[in-house]
Amino acid sequence: LRILRALRFSAVLGFEIEKETAESIHRNYRLLENISAERIFVELSKLLCGKNAGRILRDYEDVIFFILPELAPMKNCCQNHERHIYDVWGHTVAAVENIEPIPELRFAMLLHDSGKPKCKTTDKNGVDHFYSHGKISKEIAYNTLTKLKTSVRFRNHVCDLVEYHDFLPDKISKKTYKKYIAKLGIKTIKELFDIRKADVSAQNPKFIDESIRENKIGLKMLDEIEKES
Repeated sequence: LRILRALRFSAVLGFEIEKETAESIHRNYRLLENISAERIFVELSKLLCGKNAGRILRDYEDVIFFILPELAPMKNCCQNHERHIYDVWGHTVAAVENIEPIPELRFAMLLHDSGKPKCKTTDKNGVDHFYSHGKISKEIAYNTLTKLKTSVRFRNHVCDLVEYHDFLPDKISKKTYKKYIAKLGIKTIKELFDIRKADVSAQNPKFIDESIRENKIGLKMLDEIEKES
């Protein structure tokens, strides 16, 4: 358990882990198989909400991939697309850093693209696509959070955020918005705007302004719907 606590303390408090201790963590992380899923979830939740979570996810990805092997395929899964500048894992870590440090939101960003390696295709121009990755990522998120023995409420909430993270707020009609609200609730819909902002902030910077404008269009429509109700 001290392996995860060292990473958690470093993420939350910001200090560097001493060299020999870090080497020992990389050498002995397989001992984590002796720790209960519940304890791993508690430590991982605090780690992910730390101010230096991104650094820990990058520097100790071997530890993270051991406790969550379903995330490992994201490493070196290239995204040859004009909107991306990182592989899937690099994008994921950046997205985690860009969302508010709330466990549900951080876990949603950690898992939102977990399905991409399974559905990656490359067209004749060499451009990569990841059709239906939201639904596949939701399945992975469901299994991951079930394995970590989270509450049903927590798991379902994160899965909703993962499944719908790729929605296009500027291209949805009021009628469609109302269907989303009825299905997910207004709180989750508002969180999806934060999810989307964190997602695009971890992509190619030249598209960020465009995406922020799209968010504003969607938020304006959502505000109109709330006032009408």
